[in-house]
Amino acid sequence: MTSGDGLLIGQWVFNLVVTLALAYIGAKNRQVEKLQDEIKMSAKTEIRLQLEPLRQTIDAMVRRMKDGEELFGRMGEKDHQVELKMVNQLSELKDSIRDCYATRSDVANLAAAVDKLSVRFDGMQRLIARAVEGGRHE
Repeated sequence: MTSGDGLLIGQWVFNLVVTLALAYIGAKNRQVEKLQDEIKMSAKTEIRLQLEPLRQTIDAMVRRMKDGEELFGRMGEKDHQVELKMVNQLSELKDSIRDCYATRSDVANLAAAVDKLSVRFDGMQRLIARAVEGGRHE
């Protein structure tokens, strides 16, 4: 064996060691990647499990909001119907008051007529009083 052969064998051994080391590092790297993937999947699963109650709560709130919107819409329609009914009843009441009771102008006209009658009545009382006094003097 010559010194060149020893160098060649040393290079083969070195190459073999480097190849084995690289294979070992590659295998460990794949194990680390596999573990990282498993950790990511586990974390995703854990996050999903943790967020599921929150998602369910949000879904329930959305359903209740939709139900509330529908109820609010129905209440608005009912409010409108009640308002229309009330307006109609007030209109009927005004018509009834107008038909059955005196207005301010009617009361004013009535007061003026009563004043005229009162003046006439006073005048008639004076005439009667004079006639009675005149009959006494004769």
